[in-house]
Amino acid sequence: MKAISIFLVSCLTAVSVGAQTRANTVTINLNSSRYQEVLVDGRAYPITTNSNTNMNGMNGVVTITDLQEGQHTLELVRVNQNGNNRRNISRTFDLRARYDLAVMVNNDGSIELKETRNRNYGNYGNANRYRRPMSDADFSVLLQNIQNQRRASTKTTAVTTAFENTNNYFTTDQATELLELVASESKRLSLAKTVYPKITDQANFSTTYNLFDNQANRDALVAYVNSYNANPPVYNDNNSGNNNYNKTAMTDADYNLLVRDIKKQWLPGAKMNALSNALNNTDNYFTTTQAKELIRLITDENNRLQLAKAAYARIVDPGNFAQLYDLFSSQAKKDELRNYINSYTYSNR
Repeated sequence: MKAISIFLVSCLTAVSVGAQTRANTVTINLNSSRYQEVLVDGRAYPITTNSNTNMNGMNGVVTITDLQEGQHTLELVRVNQNGNNRRNISRTFDLRARYDLAVMVNNDGSIELKETRNRNYGNYGNANRYRRPMSDADFSVLLQNIQNQRRASTKTTAVTTAFENTNNYFTTDQATELLELVASESKRLSLAKTVYPKITDQANFSTTYNLFDNQANRDALVAYVNSYNANPPVYNDNNSGNNNYNKTAMTDADYNLLVRDIKKQWLPGAKMNALSNALNNTDNYFTTTQAKELIRLITDENNRLQLAKAAYARIVDPGNFAQLYDLFSSQAKKDELRNYINSYTYSNR
């Protein structure tokens, strides 16, 4: 059988910021004119046929955009060469959240499945495909300023500040150049995780893995990227007037004072109360890194989960919030926080 290439062309209609999530698309490519009917979960779908077989050998295509995530049953009705005998071919498939699915039905009745990432995550105010990376001129200035720092620690701080700036987005090449200025591999790993949600060409991000000599660090970054892509944070910005994208995080000076005051609390209960008050204060806004460092001051995971939920309403860079999952060894706690994020609306606060 000839090797068959599947080309999926997604026609995207221009939408305004705040449009609803594009539905997952299932595209069924029929490599034979003998398939007369296509049913999914018992429902028949129309076949778009070609007067002549196209260059990829397709004789018909079915496009479905209204299926929910989960398992579905595909049934194909096929006739023999004389058009007399009918044969039903059945196959189940899973449709995952944020994935499109291409189904290739070959002439011999075999079926091939191919998933493609659906990058439209919904009402995601800072989806990177709508963002522009830092201009070459601005990046050159930033890079030069950081290179001029003599101490390794100040270079690391400067890179951290650049990555945490909510106005900054980077290409993979730009992020790589900045990460190369960080001497510590462990800190470089942490910063690579921080910047990943702000990368405008995430398909190229795997090139940053070469920045790590330690295989464990490389594996940790790969695992983080895979986890992030499989479960990216979804922001239901149902009350866009209350979102935090135009808010300013607590200054370093004020933040350092807050950390010092909380550390002075010796009793766990007093420390928890101080953190809760800080995170629930409607005048306070935090970067993800700031919130993570504050929550890390508490060791009990139940309390950490409570604080993480409180912090989410005050985060100015929610695209990075998935980093807080690292605070939990319990998968159940990670899942509970993820579910809270996915169901959150800014009108809650």
